[in-house]
Amino acid sequence: MNLNRYLYLCFFILCLLSCQSQDNKKEIELKTEKKFFSILFSHNINGETHPCGCRKFPLGGLPQVAGLIESIKEESYPFYVDSGDALFPNSVLPDAYAESLRFGGENIVEAFNKLGLQIFVPGDYDFAQGIEIFNSIVKKKQFPILISNLAKDSSIDAIKKVEVKINKSSYVFFSFT
Repeated sequence: MNLNRYLYLCFFILCLLSCQSQDNKKEIELKTEKKFFSILFSHNINGETHPCGCRKFPLGGLPQVAGLIESIKEESYPFYVDSGDALFPNSVLPDAYAESLRFGGENIVEAFNKLGLQIFVPGDYDFAQGIEIFNSIVKKKQFPILISNLAKDSSIDAIKKVEVKINKSSYVFFSFT
């Protein structure tokens, strides 16, 4: 076995071992008549709720996510996950816009609640105004924050893993931030 494969195997085993603890996890059991289960994944919303306005290839926007979720519901159970960099446009923010950007972040959390976000993994942009502000923005969340390698003394209300059971299948989510 070459060295790279060995290192990947060791890393994978360490990941599994770090998630073996039975505490600090969330179990979600879903029952549905739908034949399919779809994991919807978003990332890098960057503090924007609507598309960029690009004419050639417009991407993004929470209204598009809402439309996609509704169209998927016809045939499949949608499970919505966001992997961060959602609340702010950058990891370094000008002080002059701090209050406005915080208001935008709170509205993104509210939109995530309405869209039925199931798991949120914060990225570095989400901590741009510090952990205290992050905690105040996400205080009204209806979804778990998932960080598998969070320090024990952290003030972030996060869990280490999410186990999802849907019909006869099981899925485990974990993340490293």
